[in-house]
Amino acid sequence: MKAFLHSLRCDLSRALSGIGFFAAMLAVAVIQLQAVFEELLTPGGDVIYYLDLTLGTGYMQILMPAASTLCFSRVLQRDRETGYMIYEKYRVTRGAYYSSKITACFVGAWVSVVAGMLLFIGILALKVPMVSEAALVNMDAYETGLFGRLLAGQKYLPYVLCMVCVRGLIAGAWSLVGMAASTVSKERAVAYAAPFLISYGIQILCGAAGITLTPGRLDLGRIAGHTSMQNPLEGFLGVIAVVACLSACAILFIRTMEIRRVDMPFRACSYYCHKALLRQKSLLVLLLALTTAYLFASPMRDVCASFGMKASILPYFVFLGDNYIANGILLTLWVWLIEGVPYRDASEDLVKIRCDHTSHVLGITLHIAAMSALYWAAMLLISVLVMLPHVELDLGWGRFYMSLNRGAGDRLVAMNFIFSKKLQQLMTPAKALLLSWSLHFLASVFLGLTVCLINSRARHAGGGFIALMIIVFDSCFQGLGMPYVVYYFSPVSWVNLNMLDMTKTTPLPSVPYAFIGLAALCVLLFGLLVPRGAHALRRGGVRHEPYAEG
Repeated sequence: MKAFLHSLRCDLSRALSGIGFFAAMLAVAVIQLQAVFEELLTPGGDVIYYLDLTLGTGYMQILMPAASTLCFSRVLQRDRETGYMIYEKYRVTRGAYYSSKITACFVGAWVSVVAGMLLFIGILALKVPMVSEAALVNMDAYETGLFGRLLAGQKYLPYVLCMVCVRGLIAGAWSLVGMAASTVSKERAVAYAAPFLISYGIQILCGAAGITLTPGRLDLGRIAGHTSMQNPLEGFLGVIAVVACLSACAILFIRTMEIRRVDMPFRACSYYCHKALLRQKSLLVLLLALTTAYLFASPMRDVCASFGMKASILPYFVFLGDNYIANGILLTLWVWLIEGVPYRDASEDLVKIRCDHTSHVLGITLHIAAMSALYWAAMLLISVLVMLPHVELDLGWGRFYMSLNRGAGDRLVAMNFIFSKKLQQLMTPAKALLLSWSLHFLASVFLGLTVCLINSRARHAGGGFIALMIIVFDSCFQGLGMPYVVYYFSPVSWVNLNMLDMTKTTPLPSVPYAFIGLAALCVLLFGLLVPRGAHALRRGGVRHEPYAEG
């Protein structure tokens, strides 16, 4: 403990006295001033109004994560480049070293962002009052938000300080994301750019999926604002949840990647993928998937030929995934493809000798995710090929798919295709394709990790059978028309867009529920695999001595 406190004191001194601290502080102030520059030219504003405006603006949502990394996020890179890491690890334990760096990174980012926002507020105070008379008339709109009770009690300065501190907490979490990114690359720009790209990517993906980011759904940009908060407690708990989840993921990533050989998980993943793709089983699975897609496309091809129509290029993958029979077959083929993980051949011992158990488990997880992405990318290509030559380069639903809702596709009833008119009205084919593909990817990772967990615990490979039972039960649920509550506990059914509530008018699971549920199951299974991997490694008699740096 004493060594940790000494290391933390030194790291905080480095973080709060370096040029990165002052650069982050000035960047935050400049970003906020830029966001309200046009508003400052018109009279009538106040500090609280401008602060609220900056908390919800796009400048803060996109640039604030990048600004928060300027303080101390590159400390691991710098220590490794200068050799200071080796020197310090001789003086403190490995855990104390990384705990000190993580704490200093979070605190440094928090202090720099809070100082920058206070500098911005100080500049505003020279021009505008804390609260204007017009704001006092419309104060009810503010009092319903986060820390609104402070405004109701006319405690304006404590309100401002609380909002600033909350934004600092989110910035601290983003700084840890930058530190985590610095562990996978020697490029300096990676630590600065990763939080910006991740934050912007979340906004784009959620927008494409039609998911409205609200405080209750962990909006990473507006969650510290108060205009969208209908429940102050919900807003505050949302902030804590965002900070805790984001920080936990970053710390877990740092702990996983900052091993003696940081590239071993990716090397293991590359080795497993190379071995899997060269097997005859992979080619057989691909041919069976092609056959399945072609058989289910046959009645659609006949309808196109009979009416002389062309089908759009995108929707068939969506409808194939929404057919519980076709979807069950494709998922079964996927389970068959990866039913052997973790592999138990002679070469597996060589992999375990070269990396510790966490790297080994992470490599297998990355392998499952990579194979899942390749599998469903291949299915996307197959969904286009099987409809040739009745395909047109139209990114909309097209005349063919729209006509199926008007009785042109009677033959498709026997194939259990459900062409949802409501789905066509609610979203574009591109959005439906993105949702369907993403859900299939997560479901496949879930099934793959289930197979891996069961196989690692059983003497005989039984993971494939358990995963197959999950798929069969889901097909039975959909085929028999079970009560709606059953679908909340059937992960495989969440890939079917017809089994999700798109309009918030049905008792079915929602789209965010499906995404969060599948992601949570994957994280849970990974967490169960890590300690099991350690036990299996010891039981197998493989003793690993970590590579010593320097």
